[in-house]
Parts: sequence; C-alpha cells; structure tokens
Amino acid sequence: MVFTVLMRGGVEGKMYDLYLSGVCLIGAGIIIILSFNMGVGTLKNPEPGFMPVIAGSLMALFSIVILLRNLMQKKSKKPFQGVIWYRVVTPFLLIIAYAFILKWLGYILSTFFILIILFRLIKRYSWAFVIGISMFLSIISFAIFDTGLEVNLPKGVLGF
Repeated sequence: MVFTVLMRGGVEGKMYDLYLSGVCLIGAGIIIILSFNMGVGTLKNPEPGFMPVIAGSLMALFSIVILLRNLMQKKSKKPFQGVIWYRVVTPFLLIIAYAFILKWLGYILSTFFILIILFRLIKRYSWAFVIGISMFLSIISFAIFDTGLEVNLPKGVLGF
C-alpha cells in the first residue's frame, strides 16, 4: 500500500490509498488542463505542454487503477488510525518552501537542505548518512541537469 511507510507498525489502510488516489486524480486533471493551455503539439513537433500531458495522463491512469481497486475492496472502519501526520504534511510544506528558497539559495544548497530535513524527519537516519547522501544527490542531480542536460538551474547567492 502507498501509505505503509507513513503509519505506525506497518498498518495497511485501504482508505489511505482511496483518498490519495482521489487527490492524485484531481491533481492529474489540473495538470492535463494546464498543459493543454500551454500547447501540446504533435509527436514530431512537441510543444511545452506535451510531456506534462503525458505525465498527467499516466498519473490519472494509475490513480484510477488504485481508486477502482480500493472501491472494490471492503473498506476499513477507522480511516486515519495510526497515521503519523507530520510525515504526511511535512513533505508538502517542504516543497512549498523549496520553491521559495530555490532562487535565493541556488539549486545545490536548496536541494541539500531540503533532503537533510526529509531524511531526518521521515526516517531517522544517522547524521553522517543524511549529510553524505544529501550532498551526493544534490551534486549528482546538479551535474546531470546543468552539465548533461544543459538546464539552467539557479546558482544562488554563493554562485553555485
């Protein structure tokens, strides 16, 4: 189940998947609508909305599959019993914070700090592991996008 990581004792909750698939289906619909507004183009001549339409369509498809699977199963009696809420809400808040600090701090530092918070909050890894993997992922992803794919990422106040 999708939310097994978020719950105490590995409790599986069909209602969690039901609610999440509904939210993802709504989000997919919004992505698809906004992508069509950007222009989709054709397979040989794609426009900016082409890939988001494909991603939104896949997201909608998977959400519908999970939604239907859970609607056919017997529902649990207590839908949110055992959820550790900060593990659900914090990633969403961090994504919003990331959007605000990305231009100011730059890609590498923003990604590094957000990953540190996520790794320490979601699962209590050691500080050495958290700092090491956060640094590694920040630098490798920057190298892939900036150098390999030539995407202009924000440099930030420190210039990297």
